[in-house]
Amino acid sequence: MESIAKKIKIACAKKDTNATQLAAKLELSKENFHAQLKRDNFRTNDIIKIAEALGYDVEANFIDKETKEKV
Repeated sequence: MESIAKKIKIACAKKDTNATQLAAKLELSKENFHAQLKRDNFRTNDIIKIAEALGYDVEANFIDKETKEKV
């Protein structure tokens, strides 16, 4: 499973932006946002704000390891 930080970096690349520009959109300092990316520690509401700033929706699922059924 890819880390959230990696998914954010991929989403930025697809939207032709970078972490510094995203930090500005989120009204965060670039230093704090880069540190958060490095720690890969995001709350759900942070992920939603990041997705909205990039023009994405967020989808979360629990996936049964045996049956692969999404909940």
